[in-house]
Amino acid sequence: MDKRGELASSIVLVAFGIGYFIYATNYAWDSLANPGPGFLPCIIGALFTLLSIRLMLGALPRKSKQAWQEATATTEGKDRKSKMMPLLIVLILIIYILILEWAGYIPSTFLLIFTGIKVMGERTWLKPLLIATGLVVFTYFLFIVWLQVPLPQGKLIPIGGI
Repeated sequence: MDKRGELASSIVLVAFGIGYFIYATNYAWDSLANPGPGFLPCIIGALFTLLSIRLMLGALPRKSKQAWQEATATTEGKDRKSKMMPLLIVLILIIYILILEWAGYIPSTFLLIFTGIKVMGERTWLKPLLIATGLVVFTYFLFIVWLQVPLPQGKLIPIGGI
């Protein structure tokens, strides 16, 4: 995506995040020991907004006008892989939806994150492995251990429930 498109999309994402956060404040927070229904949506809305602002700041021009124009110019020689990437991501998401009930949340989410990072161009195996493992472990402890909310267990590997 060129810099102008990145800037425009990040502005839309910031507006969405602010709206989401404002709407989430309508729900009760309660306390950290006993979080209410508004706790997690508010946290997600705030984080989403902050990350969108970071994306927007990264898309702002930093150099001369000529450097900005060069960065925003469309490239004629995009390779086939970069054109196919959105379709591959959609295909990965469809496969995730199809295997979620059979494999369960933890293995299918691990595969979703791992393959998504590899498709986006990561060359090493260690970084996607660590990110996917970290996110799956984080969601496990957040939902199963702390909030005691069961996740889809699946038939393949029955983990993720209470």
